[in-house]
Amino acid sequence: RGIADPRPIGEKDYMNQSIHNLIDYLLNNGYDQRMDFAANKGWRPTGRDFQNISCFLFKQVDPNWQCGAKFEDEFIIMFKSLGYPYTISKTSMSAVGSPHAWPQLLGALQWLIELLIYDREATMSGGHAAAAFDEPLPDRTAKEGDAKFIEYLGLAYGAFLGGNDEEYEDLEHEFTAALAAQTSEVKQLVAAQEEDQEKLMRDIEAEKATGATLPAKKEKLAVLESDHEKLCDFVEKLKAHISTLEQKVSAKQADLAAARAECSEAKETVKTLKSRVQSQELSADEAQRMVCERGRLEQTVNEATAYHQSMRQSAWEADMELRRKREDLERSIHAYTAQATALQLLPVGSKNAQGVDFRVGINEEKWATSTGLADVLATDVNAHILPALAKFKELVGRKLSEMKASASLLADQEEHSLEALEEASDHLNGLEAKQRKLEDALRREKEGQDACLAERAKEHAEIELEIDELRDNPAERERRRAQQQKKNSELRTLLQAQREANEAELSRTQEQLLGALGAIADYKEHAARKVAEVKDHVNQKEKSVRGI
Repeated sequence: RGIADPRPIGEKDYMNQSIHNLIDYLLNNGYDQRMDFAANKGWRPTGRDFQNISCFLFKQVDPNWQCGAKFEDEFIIMFKSLGYPYTISKTSMSAVGSPHAWPQLLGALQWLIELLIYDREATMSGGHAAAAFDEPLPDRTAKEGDAKFIEYLGLAYGAFLGGNDEEYEDLEHEFTAALAAQTSEVKQLVAAQEEDQEKLMRDIEAEKATGATLPAKKEKLAVLESDHEKLCDFVEKLKAHISTLEQKVSAKQADLAAARAECSEAKETVKTLKSRVQSQELSADEAQRMVCERGRLEQTVNEATAYHQSMRQSAWEADMELRRKREDLERSIHAYTAQATALQLLPVGSKNAQGVDFRVGINEEKWATSTGLADVLATDVNAHILPALAKFKELVGRKLSEMKASASLLADQEEHSLEALEEASDHLNGLEAKQRKLEDALRREKEGQDACLAERAKEHAEIELEIDELRDNPAERERRRAQQQKKNSELRTLLQAQREANEAELSRTQEQLLGALGAIADYKEHAARKVAEVKDHVNQKEKSVRGI
């Protein structure tokens, strides 16, 4: 029984990372086949895609590898030969994209990619046993110590045989001092290695601590990038608004200059009239008429001032209302763009666009002079967008109806498959009951044969006893022996015939049982495979409907 896989192969994050690693490795190593599964929701390949990817990876291990007649067996054999520590179910190879099979197979491919990357990096660094690492330091030190000890032993033994005690003692002191120096050097080297190991462990812990905050930083970076894009869009809108306001200010300044010129002319006229009035001699009637005219003019000026203020207030309110309308229009366009993107109508050239440009934007050039919504928008919505959306709605409705009919048909097929599986289970139970009955009959028949053989043995013992009693009467003994031999011969023949018949019947029964068990196993496997295929097909159709 294989050990359980401790990796979180069923988690979504781990599967996404494994899929990205797989695609990166294939792209970086010259994979020349289509990868349509990379565009599918769920990233699940078809059986053909999975076979192409697996064969490519196997050829990375062995360039001379060739796929045999049955890819499923070759796949399992290859991973066993590479030492893959976990069990790969053969049934999962029949539907590689199913939810219960794909995580297990993806984990196997991830393990193989890690193995290939390790092999490549080890080869680039000088091989798995480079010149600087041919032999571990303890083994190398032990061999050097053995060589020095053998050299010392040869010299010391020569001095001992020659009777040179001083030379023997000198050799012993030199060997002891060299051994102590070598031991000290090894201790220093071990201490240095332990210090390096502690430093590496601290670095690993620091990297782990840094890596733990990496997802949060990436998420924060994504939020900041999104805010930056929104800010850039807002700045562009502000620039356009400022340009519009500057144009309005220029127009107002021109109006103000004209009003000031008119005011200057009026003041000059007033001065002229005042000087004329001062130089004239006025009567009481003319003075009274001028006072009335002055009052009328002051009232007219007051009314003109009030009208001017009300017009300015109306213009300001109209400008604010126009800004609110523009903001509402921009929000509506943004919501329309998001919905069109979700429906794969945008950007241009998307799957469901069908060559139609569904973009809607504001015509900045006509914004200040527009008189209606049709002039404001850069696209004619009524003539261009709405008919295309109506066609798309009709297409989606038709596809949805087809999907519902297909789902209903698949549900019926699943129900029929379940009924067939139930019938197969009932048939299996009947065969098992028949098997038990046959085993009981065989057991009873064997017990009867054993009892018969015991009875025959008892009779044989009685016959031998009678033969012993007849030994004293040779004539009777010969007659009885001839009869007994004849009877024994007949009994042996009968016993042999019964044994052969029993053995033939036993062989036929075993063959029938084995055939029935094989047929049951084949039918059970076939029914399970059909049910799994129907369920996978139903799941894929449901996902397609949800995607639409």
